[in-house]
Amino acid sequence: MASLKKIFILSGICVFLLLPQGADANAASKIADKTIEFTSKTAYYVTKYTLKGGWFILKKASKGVKAVSTSVYRAAGDAFSKNNRNRDSYNSDYYEDGGTLPPPPQIQD
Repeated sequence: MASLKKIFILSGICVFLLLPQGADANAASKIADKTIEFTSKTAYYVTKYTLKGGWFILKKASKGVKAVSTSVYRAAGDAFSKNNRNRDSYNSDYYEDGGTLPPPPQIQD
């Protein structure tokens, strides 16, 4: 109840202080125009840079996905092809199909 009285007293003081002042429609219109202008500019720049940031992240993520998918595709192709281009570097004497193992590595002192 006491807080309600305080609210009424404060609102009464505000009404008596603010209402007797003359209102200028031109000033109010300018303030409203500036508020709308700054709000629209703020919304424009927030949207612009949010979209730019999202596009940057999407572009980098798509490059990563492309690199990974290309690597997986090539690895799958190499794994299942008979003429693997990397098999030339292996010694054919010690290949799994021959049933022989390579010699053990040399012991280093």
